[in-house]
Parts: sequence; C-alpha cells; structure tokens
Amino acid sequence: MATVTMNATLTDTSPTPNPLAGQTVTFTYSLNGGAAVAMGTATTNASGVATITTAESAAGTYVFTATYAGGDIGTTNYAGTSASSAPVTIGGATKMVVIVVSIQ
Repeated sequence: MATVTMNATLTDTSPTPNPLAGQTVTFTYSLNGGAAVAMGTATTNASGVATITTAESAAGTYVFTATYAGGDIGTTNYAGTSASSAPVTIGGATKMVVIVVSIQ
C-alpha cells in the first residue's frame, strides 16, 4: 500500500502571485486512464496550500487532479480552475508519493 500526499498551491494571477487562503480544493485521481475517483477536499492555509493524504492499495498509473471551484474573495471574483499531475506509477516498493499541483 502506498501513501499518497498531494499538495495544491492556490494563487492569483497578479504579476506577483498572492496565496489564496481559506479556499476549498477538491482532489481526485484516475487509475490506468479510468474515471475520476474522489479523494476528498482540503482548505488552503495562509500560504495558499491545501494538503490531502490517502492510502492507495491498487498498483498502476495514477493521474492526480486538484480543482478549485472559484468564488468571491474580498472584492474579487475568481473563476474555477484545475491542474493535474504527470502520470505517477504506484506499486512495488513505493512508500510515498508527493505531488505538488499549482493552480493559478
């Protein structure tokens, strides 16, 4: 069984990106090109980072995705967006996979 930790960093698209704190990010994965499977949600911290950890028992090739639905923060309305990892092979001796997905 592999432990997978996924971090999504949520920032705005200003010339100097600012972290977006207190926002909900939804995490999913697909295994071997299959349908998306929900992992759960996490809230971004003061640095704009949301983290989720899960244990995956099936060996194979995973693609992890972080999605921000969008919303109002202060006087700014942010559109929803998502980003995906490169394919990651889990199985065998893999103990932990850490993936950082930046959403801007």
